[in-house]
Amino acid sequence: MLRENQIMNFVRNRYYTGKMLTSKDFQTEQTYMNQKRGFLNQMMYGTGVLCGLSVKKLDEISFMVESGVAIDEQGREVIVPVSIVKKLSTVDGVEKLTGNKAALCLRYKEEAIHPVYSVEGEEDKEYEYNHIQEGYELYLEDISGDTAEEEEFLCKSVFLKQDDYKITFMLPKTVKKGKKVKLVARIEKLTDRKCGLNFQAMLQLAAFRQEDGSQELKLEGKDIYLDKGAVKEQVFWLCAEQSQVEQTSILLARGTGYASVAECDCKINENLELQTAMTDMDIEKIAACELGRENYESRAKKAEHERIVLAEFSLIGADGVYVITGVKDKEAKTYINTPESFGKRLSLNSYFAEPDCTEKKLPEAVETVAQKEEVCGPLMSNGFVEIPLNVGMKKGDVCYSDEILHGLGKGDVYVKVGIQCMEEDVRTNRNTKTTIYGNSDLFEEDNHMKVETAVKVYNDKGSFQIAARLTGAQKSIVLLVHWVAVKFQNDGVELEEEFADKRIVPKTSTVKLAPKENYCFQVEFEHMSESRLTYELTEADSGEITQDGIYTAPDKAGVYEIHIYCTDKPEISTYVYAVVKKAEEEKVSLVKSEN
Repeated sequence: MLRENQIMNFVRNRYYTGKMLTSKDFQTEQTYMNQKRGFLNQMMYGTGVLCGLSVKKLDEISFMVESGVAIDEQGREVIVPVSIVKKLSTVDGVEKLTGNKAALCLRYKEEAIHPVYSVEGEEDKEYEYNHIQEGYELYLEDISGDTAEEEEFLCKSVFLKQDDYKITFMLPKTVKKGKKVKLVARIEKLTDRKCGLNFQAMLQLAAFRQEDGSQELKLEGKDIYLDKGAVKEQVFWLCAEQSQVEQTSILLARGTGYASVAECDCKINENLELQTAMTDMDIEKIAACELGRENYESRAKKAEHERIVLAEFSLIGADGVYVITGVKDKEAKTYINTPESFGKRLSLNSYFAEPDCTEKKLPEAVETVAQKEEVCGPLMSNGFVEIPLNVGMKKGDVCYSDEILHGLGKGDVYVKVGIQCMEEDVRTNRNTKTTIYGNSDLFEEDNHMKVETAVKVYNDKGSFQIAARLTGAQKSIVLLVHWVAVKFQNDGVELEEEFADKRIVPKTSTVKLAPKENYCFQVEFEHMSESRLTYELTEADSGEITQDGIYTAPDKAGVYEIHIYCTDKPEISTYVYAVVKKAEEEKVSLVKSEN
């Protein structure tokens, strides 16, 4: 195993005139180069199979490993130059197996070869080995339930942990607003005792929704039986809302958690909470940030194993005498994605892309930005669109854009367009971006293409189309147009009519909490579409509440009021109440009620 100080520190020779070189100096030179190469391999590629190394069952007692290349956890290249056939009984480690499942592993191995006469060797060593041959060896080991690598980019909360079973809920530490995210309930069997598991829980999603719009997620498992080391996962897809909050939580609703093993009730984590960050970053950027978060020292400490798992064998037998009943090959391997295979992966992925089953949309402009100023004020949006020109167009020829969605909905909309191009500034000798609105012929010295424009607005469709006619020579095959759309709402709408019958109703109007306990307040929208909510405490020192409705009770007992209203329509609002009692007060009130 590579020691930590060997990973963290690199030592190489320092040459100077007259330096006497010994075998130790040359060994230092080789060690430095090998460690540096291994360091780069591990940092750039990680551990796994680069190519080949497929495992195939030939009969009940033998198997074949195809030629291939892998990188181990110390960054060393492990090469199997030709395909080999092995009998199970001849593989190292078979005599130590205790279960009916085993992992076939590959590891790096060195061997000293080519003995030669030693001129100035040690007294008892007349011969020394002249070379070191790099190779490999195969071995078997038992499969245990805790061999899976910890995924650092997930936040986890344990729902149940007892002797036989463990249930963990997992969610990415950072999610993208407006995108789907996977929530996983992971069930692990810790012992070989045969016993069944039953559980249920209701999660409050706060800033997430299910596909049906619900903000509550019910998890349930009935009569689950697993073997020791086995793992079962329940997967749920949630949609992260376009919220302004930067942090949110998923909580276990009070009184909804339950678990039993072998028909005996088990203690669960009543305070289960999954905290995650919400961002507008692209998913690739999120992944890069999360995977790059781990520091070098902690990553270097993980290089403790030399194995590369090639396959999982299902076996029958004992005391070193086994027959093979099944082989899992691709499922057991970890493959390394290399830059060389990037193009091939893109081509293969294109065969599995999900088709767009939604209604065909009109082409939208690039970088469209819509902003809403007030309920009865103007709505504006803008963007860019490229209008392709036919080759060889002449003065007076007309070209048209595709139909463009302006994002302001149906109604009367005013659209203004301008022609954009890059031109050289003689003062700074740099290219600058310019846009001309109106008649471009008035700027004769410009490098703009001379065009006049017109816009057709489709009031009932919420879209528009641009027409452009050349008034000069064609200087490009693409016309870059910047557009601005403005829509004014009717100021005469009476608020009473607009908000009639519209209201929000709390799902739970009053809740009892212990000091510092969390609860997620949620509402239902009646006679109106769902909209963004604002949560406010009506008095100071009454706890804390986030913008996704997660309330944290204060230290002191009391009754606290929370005001909830629609952010864009503050007139639509409601109130909820938190009754905070300490544990002693709960016991006293319980005794009084019983008496």
